[in-house]
Amino acid sequence: MSWKKNRGTIIFACVVFVFAILTFLDFQRNKGAENLAEHELKVLDMRESEISEIVIKSKNPTTHLKREDGVWKMLEPVRDDTDEYAVSNLLNAITTAKVQKAGADSAIDWKKYGLDPGVQFDLTLEKGGKKSFAVSEKSSFDGSFYVSKDNELYLGDTSWARIADKQPKQLRSHLIWRNQGEVISATVRRDQNGIIQTAVMKKSGEGWSIEPAMGLPVSSDKVREWLEAFHELRATEFSAESPRPGDLQNFLLTKPSLTVEFSIRYEGVVSQAQWQIGQDKGEEVYVHTSARPEIFKVTKIGLRDIRVPFARFADPSKVMEFPIE
Repeated sequence: MSWKKNRGTIIFACVVFVFAILTFLDFQRNKGAENLAEHELKVLDMRESEISEIVIKSKNPTTHLKREDGVWKMLEPVRDDTDEYAVSNLLNAITTAKVQKAGADSAIDWKKYGLDPGVQFDLTLEKGGKKSFAVSEKSSFDGSFYVSKDNELYLGDTSWARIADKQPKQLRSHLIWRNQGEVISATVRRDQNGIIQTAVMKKSGEGWSIEPAMGLPVSSDKVREWLEAFHELRATEFSAESPRPGDLQNFLLTKPSLTVEFSIRYEGVVSQAQWQIGQDKGEEVYVHTSARPEIFKVTKIGLRDIRVPFARFADPSKVMEFPIE
């Protein structure tokens, strides 16, 4: 039997053989997945709303979150508002994440599995009681994580990464504005390439005025939009939580591009709040406020509706109005 005469038959047989192997492997993989699903269990079989307090202990500073009047607050490492979306994602992750029992010796070497101590989660429940579990700080070679609960060892998949590496800054609110109340005036100082401009904005009723007068009608809506931009500004990073003497210089805040002194009325009491926005450092800009000790990093484009010329507050609907003689 010659190779040339039977080449087609031999190739066909090889293709059938390879196809059979692939089909068998696919069957085994699906069977394994079915068995895994059968043996999966939730670490916490409860709803997100049942959890009222979370304490996370790891090599990072301890994170302590507590729900107060329906709103999640951070108590440690700093007392602050939280990013509700980030906390909701964490709660969803820990109440839906699944594991399977890992075969281990009766005397488990927790250090071997990265669980001595690992990342410890202590939860307080709304109706009383506590739940605890720990996750390995690092994943194994295939991306899976080890989990310990009630002195038992479990194996979790790659989805546990979003639980294991939760740092405090990921859960904090990145909104920079922290003052409650209504802004009733703002003293503004602009430094544009060494040219200093100052103005005072004052609220009267529902309208706003600017002194010294610009020679143009003021749009109260544009002043309100400008104030709203401060409320919505988000930090991309907490650059210095406890600024040292040289930090203001390092972050180009010794000669701010914009300084605003706000007068804020809350529950009948008027208080002051100051914002300093530094000079550009490439595409980054740093912000320091009197309400928080931190220095915040923001993007240059994020300040486009805040660092505006005073002419921006002119009322466009009245600029072209002239008296008719």
